[in-house]
Amino acid sequence: MEHQKIRFVTANYAQLQGLRLIPIGLFLMLTAFDVLGVFDRQSLSAADRAQALTRMGLLAWLAIGAALAAPVYYRYRYGAVEGFDRRRRDRWITAAVFGFFVLSRVDRNLDWPVSLSLMLVSVSLFVTALNEHWVRPYYPVLAAMWLLAACWPMLGGSPPGARLALCGLGGLTLVVIGIGDHLLLSRTLATPPSPGDAPHPTTL
Repeated sequence: MEHQKIRFVTANYAQLQGLRLIPIGLFLMLTAFDVLGVFDRQSLSAADRAQALTRMGLLAWLAIGAALAAPVYYRYRYGAVEGFDRRRRDRWITAAVFGFFVLSRVDRNLDWPVSLSLMLVSVSLFVTALNEHWVRPYYPVLAAMWLLAACWPMLGGSPPGARLALCGLGGLTLVVIGIGDHLLLSRTLATPPSPGDAPHPTTL
């Protein structure tokens, strides 16, 4: 199992740099609080609303800056690794993102008891975990969370708004994946392989 993790980490080194995702995820979660009305701008004056928007803009730039700076830390701490060809996976991700926005429009036009767009995210996370042989066990947990959100209207709850789903669930997903990927990468590269782990021809 350990050599399987090492192969996975070296093959996906750039994509497992989870510290890139955490700032963006935290910013999206903060935006979700605003969508929920926790930060009620209606009770603020025009000047206070302008200041709030300015602060949100600064936080957005800080999140982007931290995400862009994260690879520098990984290069300094672990060096550089040239991963495998990811064109097939990138096409899958692009199709999933495009499908999400298409199904979001379908969800708005059809009064169904499930959200097709949120269901697509759940299936995508589960399929990713399956294809990776469950190396990242937090993916199925996130898939279950999105599945619950997709079926929430069927369970008697009101359907989450598109902005809330993108900001709240999306932000939480990025934070969880960011933390999980970072721990997977750091622990795997910090742990020497056991004597029973034979070298594998695909190990970089």
